Amino acid sequence: MAEVTAQGNPRVLQARARAVSGLQDETPSAVHNDTPLRLSRECLLCIFCVYVFLSGPLYFNWSPLAEMWLASGSFREACDPGELDSSKPETEPKCQEEEIAVQGFFVITVMCDMCFSLLSGFLLDSVGPKVTAVIGSTALTISWIVNGISRHLLTAHASIMLMSASLSMAFLPCLIIANLFPNARNTVIGLLTCFRYLSGTVPIVLKTVFLGNRSVEDTRSAAYTYGLLCVGSCVFMAACFFPSKKWQRIRALPCPRESGTPAPEEASLQSAHRTNTPNDRIISDTEITLTRRQSFSRWCRDSLATCLGAPSRTIDSLDAANLRCDLVRSEERGTTDARVLSWNDWREFFFEASSCVFVCMCLFETMLLIGEIFFQTAGRRLIPLAYKATEVINILAALPVPLIGFLADRRGITASMCVVNVIELLALIFTIIPEFPTIGACQYLASSFMAVASPFLVTQIYCYVFQSFQEAHTGKLIGLACFIVAVPMIAVLSMVKAGFHRGFFDMLLACIVMLVVSLLLLGVIAILRVRRATTVLSSIHSEDPLHE
Repeated sequence: MAEVTAQGNPRVLQARARAVSGLQDETPSAVHNDTPLRLSRECLLCIFCVYVFLSGPLYFNWSPLAEMWLASGSFREACDPGELDSSKPETEPKCQEEEIAVQGFFVITVMCDMCFSLLSGFLLDSVGPKVTAVIGSTALTISWIVNGISRHLLTAHASIMLMSASLSMAFLPCLIIANLFPNARNTVIGLLTCFRYLSGTVPIVLKTVFLGNRSVEDTRSAAYTYGLLCVGSCVFMAACFFPSKKWQRIRALPCPRESGTPAPEEASLQSAHRTNTPNDRIISDTEITLTRRQSFSRWCRDSLATCLGAPSRTIDSLDAANLRCDLVRSEERGTTDARVLSWNDWREFFFEASSCVFVCMCLFETMLLIGEIFFQTAGRRLIPLAYKATEVINILAALPVPLIGFLADRRGITASMCVVNVIELLALIFTIIPEFPTIGACQYLASSFMAVASPFLVTQIYCYVFQSFQEAHTGKLIGLACFIVAVPMIAVLSMVKAGFHRGFFDMLLACIVMLVVSLLLLGVIAILRVRRATTVLSSIHSEDPLHE
């Protein structure tokens, strides 16, 4: 009832009229985002990168963990006594069922992480980034401690499950720093993903300690040390440097200068021109050297500003339409956040979650992730020659992820999604051509292509939601999308078992067909996003609630 009254409130209508009249200039609010300790956004970005590196998932680099499970014999009970092959090295499966059990546990770990993103997204929009990050990092620290004290398989499984459940809760609050870089949000998210995947060095260290010393106690000590010192410090960073409320993009947009006010560069040029008199032309060598150093540092800052401040409002029409819609909401409410107890806001969320733009994206991501998870799970059989090198390739391949985010900022999110789709498709094609298993060079190419595509597969869900929907429901929509995409992954378990018993060639062909279909679906998504942009803009001018 209060919402209906507000719609007819002359003050609200006047605010809406002011916002709509200023849409051509896209003038943001005069209120700026408050940062902890008044730190700059670049300093906060560095802190957040350290945070995501220390709290990154172990399963991103699964092959070292799989070798630890195999060497410890944790899944040896899945083998029949007559099938055990003790002649194999300790880091290789002693029977086929043991390998299926180890790789199946990887699928369950990924599903657990993505399913709990639903809870993390709702907490992010309800209680704010600080509380969500503190809860997630605390649970992650506890999981490392439980992992250190585990002495049998059941306890180890429980710690891994707890770790997977807390990963998204610790990471999703980091995404809000992208709003401090309003014209380079995808690049920032790609940078965070890069550092998150660099945490794949931790499983390599644990495997080295475990296999080098042949001591479980040393491995537990390493887990204790990393959990208490490194992951424990994430709790401190979350409590000190995360905001209580989400940063808003419209508050980070540069305010337009008043007419007649020269830009800082113009002012400096005018000042230099005024002081350039015959009496002031004698400059010492020290001043010249200092000027050159300042010019180099200014060039570095300008280059970084060009990458992080490239205008993107003309690239993605739906992103620009949502920015205008957020501007209207900010003029009416003073914030872009949704009200937890507002039925109209919840109804708006349900409309967005049931829109074709959202549903098609979930279907697109499902097909891509099924192919990627199947490749990772069956990697020992698909690319046997390159499998040992995947633990290093997976880390190095995270470095190009910010470039894919930069592409999304410059050419739109659908362009980067198309590139990732093609890269994954090439990885699967190189796996079966010219033969199966393919030659060694093609195996390394397939491993490299899949390693490049993997980090951005889930990350593009974050980027897509940020560029396709309003800020009020981004956390809930990201969590819901991850949950929807994770549920069909249970089919990968059946695909892996079928591959081990009947061969992997047919399963690979099925994945290739799904990726080709997803490319066609991406064209449909591009059309739907243009139509939704028109709907959003018309809803602003007609003063109707957002429907599609």
